[in-house]
Amino acid sequence: MKTLLALALLLNVSPFDQPKMVQYSTIDAFLAGVYNGDLTVGDLKKQGDFGIGTFNGIDGELFMLDGEVTQIRAVGNPVPATDDMLIPFATFCTFSPGHTATLAGPADDEAVYKMIEQRMFPNPNVFYAVELEGTFTEVIARAPRKQSSADAAISDVIDTQSVFTFQQIEGTMIGFWCPQFVNGINIGGWHMHFLSKDKTRGGHVLSFEIGQINVSVMEMMNFEVMLPHEANYFEANLNLDRAEIRTKIEQSQVGSHSDQDAVSAPKNQHPGSPALQ
Repeated sequence: MKTLLALALLLNVSPFDQPKMVQYSTIDAFLAGVYNGDLTVGDLKKQGDFGIGTFNGIDGELFMLDGEVTQIRAVGNPVPATDDMLIPFATFCTFSPGHTATLAGPADDEAVYKMIEQRMFPNPNVFYAVELEGTFTEVIARAPRKQSSADAAISDVIDTQSVFTFQQIEGTMIGFWCPQFVNGINIGGWHMHFLSKDKTRGGHVLSFEIGQINVSVMEMMNFEVMLPHEANYFEANLNLDRAEIRTKIEQSQVGSHSDQDAVSAPKNQHPGSPALQ
């Protein structure tokens, strides 16, 4: 930390002016059933131009790029989000990438993530915002259905979600990579959302394979958490067993509802490692 402070002073840059990742609410609160918040889309756009999350009642996925917020609904048709819509959980920033690269497939998400981590993440103990833009041979994504009951268990939410398979599609994935020490506040590792180029398809990314993509990465040294001013948050039991809940999510996902797009090409059964161009 002393080295970082000294470097910042040497460059005449305050540590408080460094890029930051901002989060509204916590993942533990969300898993505990805090599905409603008081953050509006309008206020979100005043604080950043790049982010992911969901909407009150878990009504689909939130995708914000270049200050435009899209609601990706479980019925399969993304729509622009209005400024008065409310958000229970979101992660966002003002995106200004410092590293870029072009990757050529075939390669699956595991290989792509590994390459980015090894080549474009110089420090494993900080935060990264990532944009992947280009052609994908396959994207599997999900979007939750709005919950009518505030008492719905997260495993019930997963049971009723829609799962989509998109093939030979152009679009953009955005999201964040967090270090493991934030587990419970956020989730360590990757969290990505997808929106097609024509803005007609998308969701929370489960897996993907690439054709050719442009990668943009921003390192963030600062992390800010905003907590909901909501009774359901104040009253939530946050002393929960996260491992048990995640197991329930994995089990319920096997039987999740699937709405698949028409297949335009066979899936690549043996994706390799991405080529850095």
